[in-house]
Amino acid sequence: MIKLICTAMIMICAALLITSCSHFANTHKNHGESVTDRIYAYANKTYGKQLSLTPDEVRQLAWVNDNPIATPEMATKDTSHALHVEIKRALTRLYCLQLLKEGSETSYQYFIAPQIGKKNVPLLNKKSFNSLSSLIQALNPTAFETLKTAAIISAVTLSPLAKKRAQEVLKIKLPSDSMQFLATTAPVADKIYPLAQQLIKRYPAAEKDLETVFMPNSHFRHMMYNEGSFSMYSTMLAGIANRHIDKNTLNLWYAHWVINIAGFSGQVDPTGSLYLDQNTYNAMSTLKSIFDSLVQGASLNPMNAYLKKRAEWLGLSNLTQDENLQIALAGLGASLRLFTPAEGKALFEGVNALDNTVRKQWLVFAQAQLAVQSYPAETYLPAVFANTKKKVGLTESISIILPLYVSVLIAEKEMRAEKPVRLQPNTPVSFRQLAENKSIDMLIAAKRNTYSIKINPTDGIAVIIPAAPLKNDNR
Repeated sequence: MIKLICTAMIMICAALLITSCSHFANTHKNHGESVTDRIYAYANKTYGKQLSLTPDEVRQLAWVNDNPIATPEMATKDTSHALHVEIKRALTRLYCLQLLKEGSETSYQYFIAPQIGKKNVPLLNKKSFNSLSSLIQALNPTAFETLKTAAIISAVTLSPLAKKRAQEVLKIKLPSDSMQFLATTAPVADKIYPLAQQLIKRYPAAEKDLETVFMPNSHFRHMMYNEGSFSMYSTMLAGIANRHIDKNTLNLWYAHWVINIAGFSGQVDPTGSLYLDQNTYNAMSTLKSIFDSLVQGASLNPMNAYLKKRAEWLGLSNLTQDENLQIALAGLGASLRLFTPAEGKALFEGVNALDNTVRKQWLVFAQAQLAVQSYPAETYLPAVFANTKKKVGLTESISIILPLYVSVLIAEKEMRAEKPVRLQPNTPVSFRQLAENKSIDMLIAAKRNTYSIKINPTDGIAVIIPAAPLKNDNR
């Protein structure tokens, strides 16, 4: 009797175990399908038949949905459709790439649709669109498919699965910066990203093309917004000097950044390019023309040439004859996305209103930017400026952020000089957390109070620590 009871209990437990395992497997399967299904549903609702996605592209893109990191510019969180903002940016990039490939009048209207009716947004004109379209249309099939794959891989950088696979392959300490991560993994992309493996299997030359688009220390948006020192240009200049970078290589690298920039605000409006307006195009094309000249054999300092052009846009020569100050102001104006003489005047007045000590310290750091630094550029500072300017305007944002910037750079300099070194030479200081809405509100509230700066030595992320409870703090 006891034996029969025990046998029955064992059978019941086995049945329960099988049911439990089956439920877990189905739950896991459904969870995996739910991410891809949501991507398909979102893409279908947003683009209909205008954008086709392969199952492999969607599966690769699904990696990003577990990623806690998103660029904190323009929008820090988007929970609609339960999709990560980088998925929406990636889909917008693919859509914009397709529109530029088509290059028709209808494609142009779709491309600029998000810009129409936006205050202070100069519409990308048809001539500029045609120029970008010609760039994309001139690419060979390998290069074009590389751009599609790169748009998706750019979204999954630093995702848990990407980091896990990269660690298994490279067995090194991986960068915490998204672009450095892409540059580090590009030479072995086919061993980490399934989509890259398929691309290279079909187009072997794409292996080199992926390394080109993810070229190390060559962040085009950082150059546009003067987010770093002359080191930003070092890899590009070395490649041009040793003839590893020619006209075709440069065009592919630039085309990748055109698509990256076109979809940068895709989480805000994915129905075209909100971000790539005429001002943005002017900055991009100015830099590209400087690089074209270098490839053709010209001898010039690209950073200085670019900032001189931005100083010209801002009319700074009408405000000061000090050329060093003009370049420093132009660099700050680039970070603030300023383009007009009226904005140049407001910038000049805002800097002049700063405390004399802060202004002198800023000028010293601005001059140091023009030289090669032995450590990576600080990241996300333009996002701090942009998000603060949206809340309090240009003049007040200067009074809030420049003192913060100086304080962070002083703290960084001290940490890099310490023995033993607390902040590793390859770790950039990041303003990412300071660019978030919560931090911006804290900075605005604390602007007349003292606060200290703390930089995490592991990942370089800077935070502020208020000296006293902030006003309106209800905790």
